[in-house]
Amino acid sequence: MAARDLSECLLLQLDQLPADTPYLKEARKVASQYLPILGSHDYKLLMRKTRLKEPQLQAVVALIQSLNPKPGAMITTSHSEYVIPDVFVSQEKASGR
Repeated sequence: MAARDLSECLLLQLDQLPADTPYLKEARKVASQYLPILGSHDYKLLMRKTRLKEPQLQAVVALIQSLNPKPGAMITTSHSEYVIPDVFVSQEKASGR
């Protein structure tokens, strides 16, 4: 699966979690609607928007922070792989026979 932005990336990862994960529904709401507010660390505004109390919001934030914002980075190689050819072919001038 591929994501177009951070919100979609987080939502895809949240969809992979078990349905009974605590605060999953709230984390989906924050990831889909309030990610800029979360990014600015305006937790008071986030509590008002989501109607969550501070301990609940802390659990939601912890769940979102447990996700990987760049999961594709895990599949990159750390070293370059060079291909060494088995055969070299070159063209030479034909001799005048």
